[in-house]
Amino acid sequence: MNERTITQYPKLNIKEATKVGELLESDVFLFGKMFTIEYVASNLGIGVVPFFVCPECQQRRRDLYKVRKEWKCCKCHDLVYRSQQRSKNDGWYWFNRAIDQARKIDEDFRFNSFSELLNHPLMFPMFKPKYMKQSEYDNIRFWYDMYMFRSMKIMAEDMRKGLARMRRGIGIQDKD
Repeated sequence: MNERTITQYPKLNIKEATKVGELLESDVFLFGKMFTIEYVASNLGIGVVPFFVCPECQQRRRDLYKVRKEWKCCKCHDLVYRSQQRSKNDGWYWFNRAIDQARKIDEDFRFNSFSELLNHPLMFPMFKPKYMKQSEYDNIRFWYDMYMFRSMKIMAEDMRKGLARMRRGIGIQDKD
């Protein structure tokens, strides 16, 4: 996974900056630094919309990110969103999708230990909420089971491959 995800770095939003910073005509003073602002007429015909001007590429941006003491846009810093880096061949991806399904029923749902993870069918909230239709509860349960199955299948395959690699490393042959 790429270590340069957007969520890892401080973000400066234009709306917050114009409220908090010292506003001049086409600049805002924040953190001891001057940021250029460009105003664009609103497509609603009422007022203007402020944008930062990225110091690197000179493009209009709503957000700037601080990487290595420099404030630039995400394109100039080559930052990406976490969702752009995930892989469907990763068991944890499917595990997190299953957790999201269970939290639709019980927002405090979580696994406390690895043994609970192995008993995942028993961990799912047993009773549907009063406001929920039975068909919706059954659908959520179906997808929870499906995602947990995919997660366990991928993780088991990864463990099998790791064990085979370890055996080859110490000279033990598989009996397959």
